[in-house]
Amino acid sequence: MAKASRHNLSIGISMTDIEKAVTTFQAYRAAIGYPKIPPYEGEVIEYDFGRKIESNQPDFWTQYHEFLRLSDGLAADGVYFYGIACEGKLIGNRLIDNNDALRDGEMYDESMDGLIAIGSSNSDIFVYDTNTHKWESRDRIAIDDINESYDTLAELIDSQLQRINIGDAF
Repeated sequence: MAKASRHNLSIGISMTDIEKAVTTFQAYRAAIGYPKIPPYEGEVIEYDFGRKIESNQPDFWTQYHEFLRLSDGLAADGVYFYGIACEGKLIGNRLIDNNDALRDGEMYDESMDGLIAIGSSNSDIFVYDTNTHKWESRDRIAIDDINESYDTLAELIDSQLQRINIGDAF
């Protein structure tokens, strides 16, 4: 019988790091009584974020497309990673909507120039830095303060799983 653990799923197939991170996050959601967030099945278009972000971001979209094909966002215990077409209680966690809000008007903050907002927690904002090509957790108020910086989205998701202490749920 297959047994799931936080670091390895013994189901006889090899999983990518992003698959492991998303599967573990989804398993945590299930353990605390939330339904699985389905994958995004629509066409994923490359989007012009503005805010001094070049329109073509292949490093970002390569990893984010893979994430969306597994789950249209993630949410548990105050940690959110944005999806594309989130519905219901997660409708406020859409990648494009949140970045549009940062681009214009009252929410514009020049410290977010060059950063793609991909999620948040109670104290942090999660971004992709288009200048360094890093996936980061930054302070929500002092955006220039980088709390964590990773080469992959999977590493950032995994770091947030560690912060919410998922071990108690399994």
